Amino acid sequence: MEAEAELPESVAWHLRSLPASAEAAAGWRRELFMEYYYVDYNTKCVKNCSNASAYPSADSNCGDLANKKDCWCSKEQTKQEGCYYTESPANNFIALRDFEEGHHLLYSEFQTGELQKEPIEFDNVDFVELYNITSDPWQLRNLISKTGEAAQAAMHQRLRDWYRCHGASCP
Repeated sequence: MEAEAELPESVAWHLRSLPASAEAAAGWRRELFMEYYYVDYNTKCVKNCSNASAYPSADSNCGDLANKKDCWCSKEQTKQEGCYYTESPANNFIALRDFEEGHHLLYSEFQTGELQKEPIEFDNVDFVELYNITSDPWQLRNLISKTGEAAQAAMHQRLRDWYRCHGASCP
């Protein structure tokens, strides 16, 4: 493998240990199931923050590390001037990333809720997203409204198959 010379030895070793045949690749999954649940508002502030970081000896919350500028800090959940939430109870989702040749899609269903208060079963979906990762890698154009009902139903069912499965029962 010519490109192997450019890789760290540990990576090259792992690549050499993989089966070289297309038969092995034929058994690989072509999808990735993901689920994520909101936990906290995770408030970030850009005003009234101490920029006394110990960088480079410790982590820093500054965009300009050398000059200790463009810093942020975390505050309580109450909104203050210069603060914003990076999370919300609307950010619970299950998603399926399709790697099938020619597809490269990301299909996601979102449901508002707080898992600490009640189960989130994605049985009352608030919002659906569908992106073509090949043509839209930044996920700016949601294609769900341009997708037929049969295709939407098929993606929804496939996502449910993954959501409900465990162990060997997974697709």
